[in-house]
Amino acid sequence: LLQPDGLSALPAVARWVEHAKQVLEKLGSAAGDERLTLAIRQNVLLQMEHLRGHPAVRKSLEARTLRLHGWVYDFEQGQVDVYDPLK
Repeated sequence: LLQPDGLSALPAVARWVEHAKQVLEKLGSAAGDERLTLAIRQNVLLQMEHLRGHPAVRKSLEARTLRLHGWVYDFEQGQVDVYDPLK
């Protein structure tokens, strides 16, 4: 997503990355590691939105039989950040 130059040689990956393109709009002027970290976090939130769009997921969320959680694992720190929209 952040380095799209090589994607033309990888059409399957390019199609997969399309699902995250909206993340680029949320990165602002962030650069380097900050840009990567922000892209990762924003992608988790975006993919949760995509999941909410599926009829079965939406129905289960409305019935309160399903809860979505987004997790970002920081390998260097050994830390998991959790996004739970109900908290």
